Amino acid sequence: MTNIISSNIGPIVVLTIISILLIGSLHVTIRIAYPRYRKQVHLSRTGIEILGVVVHTHRVVFGESYDVIDVQYEIAGHSYTYKFDGDERFKVGDEVALFVDPDNPMNAALKDERWDRYYFILGIICSFILLLFLIFAITQIPSMRGW
Repeated sequence: MTNIISSNIGPIVVLTIISILLIGSLHVTIRIAYPRYRKQVHLSRTGIEILGVVVHTHRVVFGESYDVIDVQYEIAGHSYTYKFDGDERFKVGDEVALFVDPDNPMNAALKDERWDRYYFILGIICSFILLLFLIFAITQIPSMRGW
């Protein structure tokens, strides 16, 4: 192990790479996955469940390609459209269960959006593993190099 670290890349590079990965993992978890998960949980507890209809789907290519789904629903005689990242399972005309905030009907979430929870949990696990690697690197690399 000492030869791999000392021959190809230095300990500072290893620490930097692990630190960048940890910061990226925490960023995705805290800034993206957690707010989506929190919104889903909040609306499932406080919102009302209604059915919407898929009115439009289109593929977006941004690095990877993914589907954007438009679901139209009605509350108190007003029509609203909710856009979300979807997949091939949704087709135009399909009925979709939503949680909607009755005080702010534009605030909606899919009832069956379990992926937000999985992304959040996966982000926590990845961040924890990277933190362990960082602690290991900080404590072990100096002794490997004879510092």
